[in-house]
Amino acid sequence: MTNIKALMTVLALLASPTMLAAQVIPESLPKLLVHEAPKGLPPLPISGPDGGALFLNDLPERLTIVNYWATWCPPCREEMPALARLDQASGDDFDVITVSTDRGGRDVAQAFYDEIGISNPPLFTDAKGKSARALGIRGLPATLIMNAKGEELARYYGPAEWDHEDVVAYLRALAGKS
Repeated sequence: MTNIKALMTVLALLASPTMLAAQVIPESLPKLLVHEAPKGLPPLPISGPDGGALFLNDLPERLTIVNYWATWCPPCREEMPALARLDQASGDDFDVITVSTDRGGRDVAQAFYDEIGISNPPLFTDAKGKSARALGIRGLPATLIMNAKGEELARYYGPAEWDHEDVVAYLRALAGKS
């Protein structure tokens, strides 16, 4: 009986969208660090698109891709158009947001958005670096994949082809939308 319970538990875990998606990491995300279990996070203070103070952990209503970046970071600048296209491709399946760590705040980041002609993904800021430090981010760009509970499922350091079809399919599967 114990062996049957153990087998049923393993099968249930393997059947969940999160576990299935974590097993087939897209080739386009070779450095994706998938956590064995969702990681609870401390309160992560950021400024919203309107400049108001809030906590990143309170934002997710569904799977959310959170990209930490800065305008002075060439790889960040390079991957931003792909994040904009990912945001367009996400539909209602998952959300994409960016968090600028530029010390000049929202104006500096918004000028870059204007320069490359994008208005999405939504632009948040962490000008004092509090949330980035609390997350232990050690380089930019850094992208988190968070569940609807505001827990970290995975992390990626460096630029990526976020709009690649296998990445979009992976994120949809992770969101349970495939």
